[in-house]
Amino acid sequence: MKALRNRILQKKHIWADLLCMICLVILALSAHSVAGSPGKAASAFRRMPSGLKPYAIALGQRLQKAGRERITATGTILQPGDSGQQTDSVRITWQYPLKIQLDKGKDSLTFDRNGPARAEIGDRQMADTIQMLLEDSTEGLFAIQKDRISQLYLGSGFTLEGAGESDPAMDIVMISYPDVFRKKQPILKSYWFDSHTKLLGVVAYANASGALVHVVINDWREVEGEKIPFRIERWENNKLAMRLNLDSAKVSAGEDEEKSGGN
Repeated sequence: MKALRNRILQKKHIWADLLCMICLVILALSAHSVAGSPGKAASAFRRMPSGLKPYAIALGQRLQKAGRERITATGTILQPGDSGQQTDSVRITWQYPLKIQLDKGKDSLTFDRNGPARAEIGDRQMADTIQMLLEDSTEGLFAIQKDRISQLYLGSGFTLEGAGESDPAMDIVMISYPDVFRKKQPILKSYWFDSHTKLLGVVAYANASGALVHVVINDWREVEGEKIPFRIERWENNKLAMRLNLDSAKVSAGEDEEKSGGN
């Protein structure tokens, strides 16, 4: 996936191609709404269109069976700061669906995207990080099915212009939904999956300020039978905005308590 990231950065006109494709297909997006409150991962898996289930199966069991809803990880996060890029130690706990606890340095934030009393995240950088860690993932794609979204599976075997023989072909899924991090304004995202492994590689969209964002997910490793990405990068207009490197991760059952985290 490193080669794929490099191709994206080297070919700036790929963004123009992607946006053109978005304009062409947005009118064709078919409404897909799932009624009811957010359920467990296994329930969400049963409701998903059959064409999307391979992306859940590729992760292992956590989106198919109960008892593996929680991932706890430690690592480092690099972000631009007032004095240049700074690196902090982090501990992240994801719990499906769409809950997270992020401990970074001396700061700690617990966030439930589904909570009726959800507080706004005032810090833009933190809001972008939380949104990325929750939504820009296979788990996020499945969990937000409860929202009133539009969804379109574009197909399999796409390649980026200029891609080498070693670069994977990609499956593309596009969705549009209300962005709860930006006053529920519509947001349109494309999820790019490796056509062979079915693991997520890139999530691309334009943010509220118009910056072209792509999140690169790679260094997939097996942990207790589950596939987990150990490296996640967020790029804005071809500039690195965040890099998360995990050192360790473990999988467990979800917990029904206020400070359980989760994706």
